[in-house]
Amino acid sequence: MDDIDLDLQRGLLVMRQSAWGGKLGDPRTANSVRIVDLSLACVEDLRRIFKSWRLNDPRLLFATRNGTLWYPNMQRKRRFRSLVKALNIQIPKGNGFHAFRHANAVLMDRLSVPMKVRQQRLGHGDASITLGIYTHAVGEDSLAVAGQIGRIVWGQSLEILDANGRKLKTA
Repeated sequence: MDDIDLDLQRGLLVMRQSAWGGKLGDPRTANSVRIVDLSLACVEDLRRIFKSWRLNDPRLLFATRNGTLWYPNMQRKRRFRSLVKALNIQIPKGNGFHAFRHANAVLMDRLSVPMKVRQQRLGHGDASITLGIYTHAVGEDSLAVAGQIGRIVWGQSLEILDANGRKLKTA
């Protein structure tokens, strides 16, 4: 298993190929080939998956019953939509699996992950792509900043009021 792209002992995922249009191929850029650390929870979930995993010719972790590559649109229609509906997750129309990359970028931003780590995990060579396209503002962050600025400028907490003048929270 020298060519395996998943090392559960060390918690690593090696990305060295891409999937597009139902075919495996080379990644688009040199930065797309990368090693990503996995969380302990992710490793445990993958170990559970491997208990029922069947080896297939292209050695895909997630494959059809015939061992072929999943078509993302079919998976989105057959499984993803029903899953997010059951979990009561609201996903804007037109967003699918690629939204997970954007969510990953936003979460890393909120955790103040160094830019080089974000770029490496997302496979970006240019920080402007990571920041300008993949990182989105979160409404709660704006409220937190308002409170922080209020404490610095006025030396006190800032009350956040709704449209009716009722106190929502103190920042």
